[in-house]
Amino acid sequence: MIAANVYDGASWSGWQTIPGKVGTANALAATAYGDSLAIVAVGYDQHHYVQTAKAPSARPAFPRYNQVYGVATHNSYWVNRSDQVDYHASGTQELLSDQLLHEHIRAIELDVHSEGAPAHEWKVYHTSDSEDFTCRYLSDCLEYLRNFHYAVPNHEAINVVVELKNVVSQSGTYTLTIPTNYNFDSNHTQNDFDTLIRNKLGGALYTPADFLAKCPAGTTLRDCAKMHPNDAWPTVDQLRGVWRQLELPPATTKIAAL
Repeated sequence: MIAANVYDGASWSGWQTIPGKVGTANALAATAYGDSLAIVAVGYDQHHYVQTAKAPSARPAFPRYNQVYGVATHNSYWVNRSDQVDYHASGTQELLSDQLLHEHIRAIELDVHSEGAPAHEWKVYHTSDSEDFTCRYLSDCLEYLRNFHYAVPNHEAINVVVELKNVVSQSGTYTLTIPTNYNFDSNHTQNDFDTLIRNKLGGALYTPADFLAKCPAGTTLRDCAKMHPNDAWPTVDQLRGVWRQLELPPATTKIAAL
């Protein structure tokens, strides 16, 4: 006689007799059978006993994006090339592609300047635009990101934090009391900025419009999140291969990301 106690993923059935002549030559053995694990033993009464644990029918759900964290770098573009006037600056001193591929960084930060940049383009630097950077223009940095995306298309979602960081005052000198040049002007519009990013990263972007898709028109990001406390964000698996952009005001201002 053979008895089996079957686990269906929630509870055990209890030992029950299995008809037929099934046995094992081993006093104690375990084997995988289908989606179950069977533990086989011979009891004191010379009966063979089989206990099986059935594997769950569905894999555990992936966490949502707001339930996880990753590693980020600040001044991700910065490298020390001995510029003597790049005041208060420091950074990773590593190529963006190396940070993403080898260090598994999943959030980077770029400082962009419209002052002195060609029309429809932004320079990337901290304080001095002389040489302490690994990518000269925003389009160059985005090209690094696109190349990584081509190499690892199924990567986890990556945050791209862009800080609008014009540093020269409207008087033409560095000062803490006079406002800096505006980050957007007739040759550097918000549409230029969006177009530049979309041309490089295209359909791989996760935008506020994607987040708001499940809420009525006119809903703010914060209110939309409140309407869906348990499912506002996609799961991390749904966001594979995606870039998420955060745009920050000048460095003197602090904001909280949703």
